[in-house]
Amino acid sequence: MVRKLLSACLLGGCGVLAAADIAFTGGGDGAGTDLADAANWAGGALPGAEDVAVVDLSRATSGATLTCSADLALGGLVLTNLTASTATLQSERTLTLGAQGFSVHVQGVNLAARGLRGVEFKLPLATAAAQTWTFNGMPARFHSTISGTAGLTISTPRWSGRAARRSSARRRSG
Repeated sequence: MVRKLLSACLLGGCGVLAAADIAFTGGGDGAGTDLADAANWAGGALPGAEDVAVVDLSRATSGATLTCSADLALGGLVLTNLTASTATLQSERTLTLGAQGFSVHVQGVNLAARGLRGVEFKLPLATAAAQTWTFNGMPARFHSTISGTAGLTISTPRWSGRAARRSSARRRSG
C-alpha cells in the first residue's frame, strides 16, 4: 500500500503544489506593508520557502517600505515597478531567500532623472541556497547582516537602453 501511494505521488498524483509566483497585494485596502502577514498576499496565504514573492511597488509614491513582523523564508523575492525613490525592507526579523534569490525591476528608463536611489536592506538576510541578487543598475545598501552557507552572487547589470541608443546613433551616422 505504501509503495502504491509513493508511486502515485512520484507520478504527480498526490496533489503536492509546485513552487509558484505569489503576488503581494497589501491586503484588502492595498496599504499593508508586512511581508509576514498572510492577509497581504493573494489568496490570503504566505508564500513558502519554494515560492517567489512578487511585490509590485507601482502604488508607492514617496518611498516603498516593506516590513516583516516574523522570520520569513521565501524561494525568492522580486520587486517590480519601483517608482518611489527608494525601496526599503525593514525589520528586526530575518528574511531567508532560496535559490530564486532577489531581483528588482524598475519602471521607466532614466534612473537618475527619476531620482531613484535604490534598495535598502534594513533587516537580517540569510541565504538558503546558492543564488543571485540582481539590482539592474540600481544601488543597494545593506544595513544588517547577510548570513548562510550558500553561495551568493550580486549582479548589477547596467540598463541597456543607453547602449542601444548609442548603437542606433552610430548606425544612422555611418
